[in-house]
Amino acid sequence: MAEITLTKQAAAHRLIASSIRMANDGEDALARHVVAASAVNLLRELIADRGPNLTEHALQYSFYSQAMARIDGRPTGFENEEAVCAIVDRIVEAINAGQVKSYMDLRVEVSAAEERRMLDSILRPFNFLKHAQRDPLATLNQDDVNPLHALQVAIAAYYFLFPGETMTPDILAFVESEGWTIA
Repeated sequence: MAEITLTKQAAAHRLIASSIRMANDGEDALARHVVAASAVNLLRELIADRGPNLTEHALQYSFYSQAMARIDGRPTGFENEEAVCAIVDRIVEAINAGQVKSYMDLRVEVSAAEERRMLDSILRPFNFLKHAQRDPLATLNQDDVNPLHALQVAIAAYYFLFPGETMTPDILAFVESEGWTIA
């Protein structure tokens, strides 16, 4: 039997595709979050070797997508996050004024400490399961599980790391159904 190898890029792509299939099939939110967070973690480590800040890029992508969703009258998934809503409101105004035409027009600066804090919101459920032996009685707040956000960051990281690469039609259809944009 021939040996089959898998690249890190292919692994990240498969994790993203799996998380989307799970979402389309109505699978458990924690399971979807962990699969998407696995892709984020893999891509974050690959990006770290290149020097750019994943969080800055992901925030540009995420905020722009949320602003476009708001403009189109679709939910953003962050309606209860006051700080996020305030940022998205300013971006909507800039889009409507013609000052912002793509997510790359946004400028976001994030310190290393802030990046760790923001990624923690995605990686907390992933690490909760990964490091079970450290505290077997630990619990996870269900509010910490946001598979859509983890998936959005995974897709942004994938495109940041592999610009020009094409996702499969099922991933592109999901991105379109969420109203997200791909650079």
